Amino acid sequence: MPCFHRKYYYHSEPPASEKPLLEGMLVIERHPLFGSLGGDVYIKSRHHSGKGSMATVDRKGNICLNSATKASPEEWAYSMAHCLLHLAFGHFDKENLPEDVNTALWAKACDIYIAQFLADT
Repeated sequence: MPCFHRKYYYHSEPPASEKPLLEGMLVIERHPLFGSLGGDVYIKSRHHSGKGSMATVDRKGNICLNSATKASPEEWAYSMAHCLLHLAFGHFDKENLPEDVNTALWAKACDIYIAQFLADT
C-alpha cells in the first residue's frame, strides 16, 4: 500500500487548495490494484525538480506531489497511479534497463507504456 506522508496534521478541514489532491489519494487507497502498490508519497508546496510538474517519482520509491498544481481528484489519482506503476514495473531497476540505454528515450518509452496500460484499465 502506498504510504502517504503529510507534512502536517489537520485538526479541522484541510486547506481548500489541497482537497482535490487528498481526494485523489483516497481514490488510490481504495483501488484494488493501485492501493496495493508500494511507494512513499509526499506532498510538497513547490516542486523539487524545479520544472513545475505535477508529480515525480525516483528510484528510491519517493513520489512527490506538487500541491501548487490545480487538478481534479481524478487527475491526481491518475498522476499517482502513473508514478506507482513506474515503481511496480521496475522502470528504475538497473537489471531491467537495456544495455547502453539512452535514459531520456527510456523514460519516454516507459511513460508511453504506462499511459497505454492506464488507458486499457
